[in-house]
Amino acid sequence: MNGAYKTDLHCHTSEMSGCAKENAADTINKYVEHGYTSLVITNHCENTRIHAPLDYRYRYDSYEELINKIYDAIDYIREVAGDRLYILSGFELCNSETENDYLIYGLTREQALGFDLCFSKMEEVSRYVRECGGVIIQAHPMRMDMTLVHPELVDGYEIYNSSKNWLYVNNMAALWVQITGGDGKILTAGNDHHNPKDIPTAGILTNKPITNDAELIRVLKEKDFLIFHGTKMNCGD
Repeated sequence: MNGAYKTDLHCHTSEMSGCAKENAADTINKYVEHGYTSLVITNHCENTRIHAPLDYRYRYDSYEELINKIYDAIDYIREVAGDRLYILSGFELCNSETENDYLIYGLTREQALGFDLCFSKMEEVSRYVRECGGVIIQAHPMRMDMTLVHPELVDGYEIYNSSKNWLYVNNMAALWVQITGGDGKILTAGNDHHNPKDIPTAGILTNKPITNDAELIRVLKEKDFLIFHGTKMNCGD
């Protein structure tokens, strides 16, 4: 695999993620400048005590409003990107069971609306995402406030996260995944982009461009990609 096409699987923008400080227009320009073909928008979908200001019960009237805001932001970002970058849909889930973060790919707006992912057990979340044909990846699994998740509950792990805050745990994540038998799962890399100073240096490489959500799911499930990362440190949250 030559891997001519670059995709980032982990990106936040200020239109939806309260912790992000860069808007869609500037984010798109940056990714185009750095040679990316596709970008998965994974803004936050949260309900935890530690993230109380981001809890949808504090910011939105309902779960439905939260999900619609997430997908409305993705639609807007697609308009901003135009034909310069393929924008793919996803979100970063943190539900009521733990403080873990999960990157969810492949769910349509209607599927995400069909089940309250924020207030359900992870066994139920995992089952629902898979029944919908989606993929669930544990983000930065060795971050200090994360709980290690059994491989049966997820489709894979983000073993490289280029945020400067999590660089020190990337090697531990890869080792832990191998020790627990998770190395047969989908292993990914992402930038966890948040801020204007973040430089995208990580993601996946494919022989063909990933142009839509169905192609993303196929590539991930078939492991038809290589992960890549650079040496520059990001400044993301």
